Amino acid sequence: MTAKPDTPAKPSGTAGAAFASLPGHTAAAAAEPTHDREDRDSEDENAPAPRDHPSSDVATKPPSLRRSLAAAALAALSPWSTLAGLVRSACFRVLARTRVGRIRIVDAVPGRPPAFAPRVFGPRPGTSTASDAAVAAAERCRPAITVRSDTFWLRLALYNATGFGEAYMYGEVVVEDLAGLLLVGASQFYFVCRVLTRGFVFLHGTRVHTQLFVLNREYFSEMNLLPAGLNRLIDSAIHSPIPNTIYNSLYNIQAHYDLGNEMFAAFLDPSMTYSCPIWDTANPDADTLEQAQYRKIHAILDRAHIRPGHHVLEIGTGWGALAIEAVRRHDCSVTSLTLSEEQKALADERIAQAGLSHRITVLLRDYRDLDPAEYRFDRIVTVEMLEAVGPEFLPVFFRQADALLLPGGVLALQVITMPDARYKAYVARTDFIKKHIFPGGHCPSASALVEAAFRGSQGRLVPDELVNIGPHYAKALRLWRERFLERFDGVVADTGLAHIYTPEFRRKWEFYFAYCEAGFASRTLGDVQMRFTKEANLDLIGNIPM
Repeated sequence: MTAKPDTPAKPSGTAGAAFASLPGHTAAAAAEPTHDREDRDSEDENAPAPRDHPSSDVATKPPSLRRSLAAAALAALSPWSTLAGLVRSACFRVLARTRVGRIRIVDAVPGRPPAFAPRVFGPRPGTSTASDAAVAAAERCRPAITVRSDTFWLRLALYNATGFGEAYMYGEVVVEDLAGLLLVGASQFYFVCRVLTRGFVFLHGTRVHTQLFVLNREYFSEMNLLPAGLNRLIDSAIHSPIPNTIYNSLYNIQAHYDLGNEMFAAFLDPSMTYSCPIWDTANPDADTLEQAQYRKIHAILDRAHIRPGHHVLEIGTGWGALAIEAVRRHDCSVTSLTLSEEQKALADERIAQAGLSHRITVLLRDYRDLDPAEYRFDRIVTVEMLEAVGPEFLPVFFRQADALLLPGGVLALQVITMPDARYKAYVARTDFIKKHIFPGGHCPSASALVEAAFRGSQGRLVPDELVNIGPHYAKALRLWRERFLERFDGVVADTGLAHIYTPEFRRKWEFYFAYCEAGFASRTLGDVQMRFTKEANLDLIGNIPM
């Protein structure tokens, strides 16, 4: 097995150097201002007040305690502690706006007394002005944040949602009910923490975190207090996007999918399908993930309207499940493209075991490298591969699809989508998923897909059908996360790849699953199946009476 090293990236650039120079990231933060009683939970009524500075009767304390108090006083006066305290205070002011659910925050930085007493943010019972559905969703979440390093606050200031995810990945913050937190407050897909030099932090919905953050997005309104959008400038300078050229696409795909088939097999169902399923809503409790995945595969194959004898192009092989099912179900032949060596190896093995090697050919090739003079297809099917294309290459994808399709051809695709209202801002910035999970990743909006299809095909590919299956993704992501965590240690032991599957890797993927789960559970993200067809395709009329 060829697995790629996956060492978590530490902060880079000038800001990253500042993190590296911090003395253990444990300095005490500046004193907190007094907060309203509604910011504290009733269970904390007798909690000790925040410790601001050493008591005036230091001289009466034992020598060891006096030394500790002196060290704490010096730490509290350091520039680092002052900055962390300002950021923390600003964040608390924004969290005081929480109108749905409750978020508990505890300071537990090793090596110093707590900088503040445990705080709970949220409305008192029965006072929320949010919708009944939002309140009910929030009541299922009881998130708690334990801060283990003051670096956490500075990451929020400099790197927004990415900073929150990195703090979790590096163990600087511990979260109880991570998926619930991400839903209650921002949204992963789009939790953006804006910290400004005046000491204000604002949570803003941008590509995802949790349920509480998602449900409270309207109350955590964004205010761009950094001069001239300095926060966005820092983000773009440190995390500049890399275009998905053929070479870069190869690297980006291998960086994710060549992490090891054993790792993916540990959390996927037996079909080895790594995309949104479709659950049986009439009988959800009796449905298995494998059944739901095949239901999705059947839906996209039916949408492609495949006939016996058709030659089908699959862009994005995965581990072969769709190609195998297409041949078995529709008596067609399939040419499948992948850029992952690990996926191709296992897909070829599974196809051979199914006795279909003579009907399915898997090529290690970019879709742009297929010559239309040599390859033409009746149908093209692609499931959650367009996320790796990039915004600048969407028209190129549709131009190539148009060139490869025969007259009367159909393109059926499934892709994760971003809401149109947030799409422009999303494309302009880097988030946790793009930086740490899917390098070069991009979720288009539905209108961006239609526009790219029109531009790329010169109007020859006509949008014919669209259905959103996004909410079905939330349960699958939860199951993946639970299985991943449950079987992670076994994968490390079985593969001997402890240098790759590190504790940081484990927390990174846990955050990724929870981040995405919240985005789909809140309908902040979509996942659509679409059909494009050549003009005047009478084959799609079917049994419609004329």
